[in-house]
Amino acid sequence: MQQAQLVELPEGLISVKEEVRELKVHSTALRSLPTWIEELFSLEKLELKGQGEYDRVVRNNKIQSLPASLGNLHSLVELELSCLEALEALPEAVGDLTSLQKLNISVCSRLRSCLHDSAIWRR
Repeated sequence: MQQAQLVELPEGLISVKEEVRELKVHSTALRSLPTWIEELFSLEKLELKGQGEYDRVVRNNKIQSLPASLGNLHSLVELELSCLEALEALPEAVGDLTSLQKLNISVCSRLRSCLHDSAIWRR
């Protein structure tokens, strides 16, 4: 039996934006991260992954970029991006994540632009 895959984040998350502290999205079908993600202003941890079980990794090959509005998540402490096969660049706005303490990027083989001059590396 095949498991249903999340194609987009439900906008209903906005109605509980004060309560959302951690968001883990494991989906090979997710097309993009919405620009309204910035409205989840209490978000401390964001995990965006294709799926992986032990030694079997299934990649998401749909997400090519992340929205600049991601940089408005000023409470974000941890950002994990994994198995995002089509991801080519991180938005410069990631450098505006002043609370970010942990950035974990793995199995994103097309990622070429990684904030070389960003303030995030100077912290």
